[in-house]
Amino acid sequence: MGSRMSIQGIFFDLYGTLLVYGNMKKAWSDWLSAFYHLLEKQGLIYPKNPFHRNAMAFSARRRRPAIKII
Repeated sequence: MGSRMSIQGIFFDLYGTLLVYGNMKKAWSDWLSAFYHLLEKQGLIYPKNPFHRNAMAFSARRRRPAIKII
């Protein structure tokens, strides 16, 4: 038998997927700030601005379609 994994958390893509707001830019900004502060409470030691830039870059990479439709 294979080894068993212990699930420690699940990450959902909430804004724009499960919930759609009229102002997605503000919704994303609010979510990003809340997520950053939650991680800080858990011991994150990382400047907020680079964290936000990296999260934006990660999100932008994930939005690209796998197949280019012409």
